[in-house]
Amino acid sequence: MMNILEIALKDMCRKRKNEFFFPEDILRQMYPEDWEEFLEDLEELLIQLKESDKIEILAYPSGTVYEKLNESPIKIRCQNKPKST
Repeated sequence: MMNILEIALKDMCRKRKNEFFFPEDILRQMYPEDWEEFLEDLEELLIQLKESDKIEILAYPSGTVYEKLNESPIKIRCQNKPKST
């Protein structure tokens, strides 16, 4: 069963197609006033999706290894076109 955050991420992937985007944008749309409270949940989801090769993570500056959302800016891109839910 998918949670609401995963559904929102897949929706953003459909909208952005093959483009990189900031994952925090999902939280900002869902929770405009307190989006930072959900960074840990988003990070857990990104780790799961990265481990299953469903997303690609691009860290800045180039060559930086992704460790935490709040330590360096990252963008993500979905590897496969998500199916409709």
